[in-house]
Amino acid sequence: LRDGEPAFDLTRRQVLNICHKYSMIVLKRRLRLDDWRHAYALRIIDTIKDPAKCRVLLGHKGAGLSRVYMDALGKDLTEELVRAIDR
Repeated sequence: LRDGEPAFDLTRRQVLNICHKYSMIVLKRRLRLDDWRHAYALRIIDTIKDPAKCRVLLGHKGAGLSRVYMDALGKDLTEELVRAIDR
C-alpha cells in the first residue's frame, strides 16, 4: 500500500460498529478502538522487550510513548487492562 491508502474499503463508523459488535459478543462489554491498541502495545512490549523494535512496530516516532507502556508493565497488567476496559 502507498502512504495514506486504506487497506480495506471501510468507513470509520463501519470499523467502530465491527469493534463494538464483536467485543460485546466475545467479552460481553463494548470496547473502544483505543483499548485494543493499548492492549496490543502492552503485549508487544511484554513479548519483545527491546524498546527500539517496539517503537518501530507500534509506529511511535519517539521513545516517550513506548516508555509509558514499558513503565505500565512494572505494574499489575490485569488491573491496568480492567481499568482501561471499564472506562
